Amino acid sequence: DPETRGQIESLLAANDKDTLEKLLRNRIEFGTAGLRARMEAGYSRLNRLTVITASQGLAAYVAKAVDGAQQRGVVVGHDHRHNSAAFARLTARAFLDRGFH
Repeated sequence: DPETRGQIESLLAANDKDTLEKLLRNRIEFGTAGLRARMEAGYSRLNRLTVITASQGLAAYVAKAVDGAQQRGVVVGHDHRHNSAAFARLTARAFLDRGFH
């Protein structure tokens, strides 16, 4: 993703180690309200990489835990919040790649 890559490159160029540490040291956590974080670069934030990673994990879990899940399929929705449609497309792709219909 050019936007988040640019954020990391700018922080590297500025030698901003503290911010890089905050963004990259820990992974985003899934809580009772789902994935919640600021939208920006880093493993601890909400961005295309963390959405893909979480979606791949969810697809693997559902495929294993739900009988016939891949044939039954899933529904991925979105609303009008920033990046919602793009994140939904990435989530759908993760499920399709895992063999869901």
